[in-house]
Amino acid sequence: MNGGLPIQGGWGYTKADACIICKDDVLIDPTAPFDGTGVEYEFVKYRLYEEMIIHRPNGHKFSGISWDLLEQHLVADGAKYYDQLMF
Repeated sequence: MNGGLPIQGGWGYTKADACIICKDDVLIDPTAPFDGTGVEYEFVKYRLYEEMIIHRPNGHKFSGISWDLLEQHLVADGAKYYDQLMF
């Protein structure tokens, strides 16, 4: 990646608000192998920081947060597939 995350969509709480990883995004170096799993984990990390630190009022921020993958499922909905991650 050339910096940033190649994503579109929402925060990923529901199918309607899914985070879409864009393999063909302009941020992606087309000559390098694409690491979609790495993008997933970076998105989770940044979303966690946003929700638990950046957008919380002073005195209610968290630090030293650890996150572990508890479950991962591929969910089919018609012609669309969703990678559901539970941390």
